[in-house]
Amino acid sequence: MRTAPIKRPKLDGFTEIIDAWLDGDKTVHRKQRHTAKRIFDRLRNEHGFTGGYTIIKDYVRERQRRGQEMFVPLAHPPGHAQADFGEAVVVIDGVEQKAHFFVMDLPQSDACFVRAYPAATAEAWMDGHVHAFAFFGGVPLSVLYDNDRCLVSKILPDGTRRRATLFSGLQSHYLFRDRYGRPGKGNDKGNAEGLVGYSRRNFMVPVPRFASWEAFNADLEVQCRKRQRDVLRGETETIGARLQRDLAELRALPGTPFDACEQVSARVSSQSLVRYGTNDYSVPVAYGHRDVWVRGYVDQVVIGCRGEVIARHPRCYAREDMIFDPIHYLPLLEKKIIALDQAAPLAGWGLPVEFDTLRRLMEARMCQLCAVADQPAFEVGQNPCLGVELQAENIAAAREALRLAGGGRGEALGSGRQVEALAMPVQYRDVREVGKRAGPARRGQGQGREADLLLGNGRDTGSEGRGHELCAEANAEGRAIRRQPHGQPVPLLCHARIGGAVIHADRATQHHDQVRFQRIGQWVHSRLNVLELIAGVPQNRGKGPEVFKGQVAQDQGGFHRGSLLRSSPLWQNTGLCKSASMNDLDRPVFDMREPLALEMEPGHDGPLFLAIAEAITRDITRGRLKPGARLPGTRALARELGVHRNTVDAAYQELLTQGWLHAEPARGTFVAQDLPQGMLVRRPVPAPMDPVAPRAGLAFTDGAPDPKLVPDKALARAFRRALLSPAFRAGADYGDARGTSSLREALAVYLATDRGVVADPSRLLIARGSQMALFLAVRAALSPGEVIAVEEPGYPLAWDAFRAAGAEVRGVPVNGGGLRIDALEAALAGDPRIRAVYVTPHHQYPTTVTMGAARRLQLLELAQRHGVTLIEDDYDHEYRFEGRPVLPLAARAPEGLPLIYVGSLSKLLSPGIRLGYALAPEPLLRRMAEARATIDRQGDAPLEAALAELIRDGDLGRHARKARRVYRARRDLLAALLGEHLAGRATFDLPAGGLALWLRCEGRSAEAWAKAAGQAGLALLPGTRFALEGPAPQAFRLGYAALDEGQIARAVEILARSVPG
Repeated sequence: MRTAPIKRPKLDGFTEIIDAWLDGDKTVHRKQRHTAKRIFDRLRNEHGFTGGYTIIKDYVRERQRRGQEMFVPLAHPPGHAQADFGEAVVVIDGVEQKAHFFVMDLPQSDACFVRAYPAATAEAWMDGHVHAFAFFGGVPLSVLYDNDRCLVSKILPDGTRRRATLFSGLQSHYLFRDRYGRPGKGNDKGNAEGLVGYSRRNFMVPVPRFASWEAFNADLEVQCRKRQRDVLRGETETIGARLQRDLAELRALPGTPFDACEQVSARVSSQSLVRYGTNDYSVPVAYGHRDVWVRGYVDQVVIGCRGEVIARHPRCYAREDMIFDPIHYLPLLEKKIIALDQAAPLAGWGLPVEFDTLRRLMEARMCQLCAVADQPAFEVGQNPCLGVELQAENIAAAREALRLAGGGRGEALGSGRQVEALAMPVQYRDVREVGKRAGPARRGQGQGREADLLLGNGRDTGSEGRGHELCAEANAEGRAIRRQPHGQPVPLLCHARIGGAVIHADRATQHHDQVRFQRIGQWVHSRLNVLELIAGVPQNRGKGPEVFKGQVAQDQGGFHRGSLLRSSPLWQNTGLCKSASMNDLDRPVFDMREPLALEMEPGHDGPLFLAIAEAITRDITRGRLKPGARLPGTRALARELGVHRNTVDAAYQELLTQGWLHAEPARGTFVAQDLPQGMLVRRPVPAPMDPVAPRAGLAFTDGAPDPKLVPDKALARAFRRALLSPAFRAGADYGDARGTSSLREALAVYLATDRGVVADPSRLLIARGSQMALFLAVRAALSPGEVIAVEEPGYPLAWDAFRAAGAEVRGVPVNGGGLRIDALEAALAGDPRIRAVYVTPHHQYPTTVTMGAARRLQLLELAQRHGVTLIEDDYDHEYRFEGRPVLPLAARAPEGLPLIYVGSLSKLLSPGIRLGYALAPEPLLRRMAEARATIDRQGDAPLEAALAELIRDGDLGRHARKARRVYRARRDLLAALLGEHLAGRATFDLPAGGLALWLRCEGRSAEAWAKAAGQAGLALLPGTRFALEGPAPQAFRLGYAALDEGQIARAVEILARSVPG
């Protein structure tokens, strides 16, 4: 065998040059690399090469052969997957366009799933996963990806990936492991790459033609199922048979699928448009210039304000387009009538017949005229004006509304603006008679034609006491109109004109004067709700029809408010009340107060008004009436004292003159704030029995929320309604020890939608804070003397509760990923008395770290293997600032695992509102309820009912979103100030959520630092507070939520000045 290298005299002197050129080609685009021909030309022209082209070509080919990569055959265990995206051309609804299709392959069985989308967005990636997991009926153990920007936001220098926000939420929801191939190395996930080509060649040739994306995806799913009958080369079983081994390894799906959408914040423009992506979407004009949230799905865009969805649109993948719903602009077009013909939202739309009605109504308003017809306002069947089918049940409701509003014969329906009842009788004459008297010029238009309806056209009146103006013009005979006294019949002659309704009055005095009617009927509805009422269209604008009588007022929303007739059949038994907001039902129209009981001096020989004034003065001086206290109105006090109102008024005037009282227009009479201190009786204040040591002026708490953010008004209204509810007043016995059923049902829905925890209300227990829930959990799960493993550092108040329940506490160390599973496994193996484990996986207390998905799965598996009870304390789940909240362990716990899930509403509202809850299996929950009955009997029923109402009405969700914005800003401010003032002296990791920050001292004693800060006026919680058995961490838990921006700045300044030397 020849071992010596082959000699090539003409080429050997140029091989180094050729190698340098080819090595340099590795850094340029493959289409601009050297070919053998180009190398030959350059050698000959630039270096004087005299050899032939063949030896150059053979050298380049041999060198390329030696550089080709070799591969190792791979074995794929069952239960794992690969995913990718591909592209193809399709025809959807007659339009040829590019389809981006998601593929997921199970390499062990070669089972596949394919789904197509208009674009390969992050939402499409997430939606593809959701449908793929549902198609296979489980979640793969891991999924292999390339480094798509929708999945990976950044590749760090050490090779780890920083997940994109939306993908991080998906991964945390389904708890699968994500793996990634090398950048630019598609062969790392060769099965997915091959599936992309297979799908394009077999599922999309010839070019698919479907009416919609839904139909296309339905066909792709059928193709994927048909493929499971195939037997691939080298295999003896079908894909479907091998798939069973994959399915056996898949994890169970969570109770609720992942919400595959991108959520962003936006603001409504002056044109009632919201920008999302590169397009604008319309919302109702009532939400102009307000902050809204936008959820972008693959097929639709959902827009909401606070807890209410206000608009839904099909998603547009074009650029710089505007997507309108003409209904959104109808109330504005009522006011801006001239814009009707050029309104972009109406262009190209086949509008319903209601818009024709609206046009007629607005044309009538432009003429400031009315049309009157002596015909019934409501008829079952087809209404000749509205052109919509009336529903009998709504007709009865509307009739009842008009009757309650005080209407007489003048009942009327104005579909564009209002439903009114005019109490004054109106005399009518046949419209044909008008045609006869109007002369030739008008006779042809008026004969035989009926007017639309009685419309209250004229100036809208929104305040009490103002009349309703009806403008008219003189008839053809030159008769004018004069002012009509209130309460008298007005005979009118009606005439209809093509293009708009015209009225002619038969009352003559001054030309172009006005006929003024007293408006007694009230607004039953507003704007388009009338059309919706008649047509039976669902209403979703948050406030429904309200029926009032008596005094009239107008709120900011345009609805008139008075004494609500909730006892009427209209409110109780018809559909009119279904969409009404229940928040305002018990809100008083007037500020009613208890009568003022005055003690009159017997035998007073002076004027009675002076006796009343002296009695009020005595009550002020002895402290019964405090400065700023509001006094009853003169009528109320006169009625209470049995005197004339003028007598009370004279007494008030006397006290106003003397300076004891002061009056505020439209508000009332109050005790003066600036009374001389010598006039008031000073009551001695008893000294406290146990003096309390003075506290520092500022304090970093353990993470308590800010009580100033509590939705106090909504909570107070709900609490008042709970106290006045028949259920509370009729309760003659104690309630359920598990808590009120209304709160447990509301919490079950809240946990399912917000945290993915499927909760049966019967398995929930309401406690006075999570501290009581933890005590009851250990009392039910452990026998006295048994051990519970806890995190160290950890939550000392939980340890106290466990000890009070009779359990021993043993610490297990934590690290940067939360509870150490290896240390817990060693503890379980070494001490068989450990029968429970307490964890805070969402934000570990006190270090704030979040337990990752892999460690959570290990913990669940370990607890199931050893048969121990898991107690999960999810105390601040709502406060997640980066990405989506990680689903609790309770959302993924295997069947049969004893897991007690504890949460708190106190962290969401205020520490003073003691409400917590626990979700537990039935045997454990029964023992917890029995233990609770022995120490507390039941909870605070009115408070629980009030919280249930806040959850149902969305007030609690709105508060949580507001609090997240405030606390995130405070967290960022604290982090920026710490980095500025304590660089090199303390370090921290910015927490993804929670209400505290874990500050680690660099070579300093946390105790000494805390002592120095306390002397300077700042209270700190050093690491010694959170240590159980091991050495105390040299760190602080800085709870910042209760501090405003100024307090945070002052606290950091004190912290920086107090650094020990």
